[in-house]
Amino acid sequence: MRQTIGLIVALLFLGKFAYAQPPGNTEIRLKVSGIIGATASGDTLIMLQDGPVKFPIEYVNRDIYSYNPVNGFKVFSPDGATWAHLTPNGGNVKMTGPHNPQLMPGIWVDSTGVYPKSDFLSVYKFNLWGADGAGKDTVMFGAAAGDATQRAIRPLDSGIFFYIIIRPKVTDIGKHICIDSTTTVPVGHPWTWTSSNVPTPPGAYTTYPTWKGPWCFVIGNCCQGLAGNFDCDPNDMCDIADVTEWIDRHFLNPRSRCCPGEENVDGSSDGQADISDLTALIDHLFINFTPPAPCR
Repeated sequence: MRQTIGLIVALLFLGKFAYAQPPGNTEIRLKVSGIIGATASGDTLIMLQDGPVKFPIEYVNRDIYSYNPVNGFKVFSPDGATWAHLTPNGGNVKMTGPHNPQLMPGIWVDSTGVYPKSDFLSVYKFNLWGADGAGKDTVMFGAAAGDATQRAIRPLDSGIFFYIIIRPKVTDIGKHICIDSTTTVPVGHPWTWTSSNVPTPPGAYTTYPTWKGPWCFVIGNCCQGLAGNFDCDPNDMCDIADVTEWIDRHFLNPRSRCCPGEENVDGSSDGQADISDLTALIDHLFINFTPPAPCR
């Protein structure tokens, strides 16, 4: 009996402590291990070719309350990297709210995540500003549940909420891409999440999610190991397809190279791609099997 009473008292105490705990049990972070379309190695971002890179934004709620979030993020480069999409609007098929500029070639938002739109039927929108793929692009997100059937940011739950997608360029080797927090209120004002009604705590409750950014990545050389992967095969294979790609790219259908460093097969000091590189590739594949030069 004493054990039962003691357990009840402990549970009541813990419940009281839980409701009294100060803000700081929530967090937003960039989940580096979940980046899609590139490989993050420390602070280096390695891409085999130009293409969309998805940066997962993870929301963490260690509180017993659910929350309605409002958060802003900025994508920027301190040294001139760019990330414009090829499509006129960046592929923003799920965007709502104001967009500035109206055409959005810089940022794409994928809202497929652990918290669905159906949990925020009162408000659910992403807004973009300056999304031109250069300088600083801003993504603002706001959401709110409308009633107790909508779960908002669920208690004691976490996961990737959405992805910020940009299209960095392999030609920007050595430059940086950064993602950081931002806000629409005066500088220095922290992010805030208001408590939802699932469950409703006593009185109004606000939490201040932490952010450990900025996360900055230097764009690494897309050429890894040995040169010769002209067609940017994701498995870094060097075969007859690369010979065909070189001939087509240089003589039949001229176009930009997916990874310039891969074409320096002969290891020339100027790094220029010319007929000697094609000769070296053919020699490597079919004649003397001499390995291509290391990537530079």
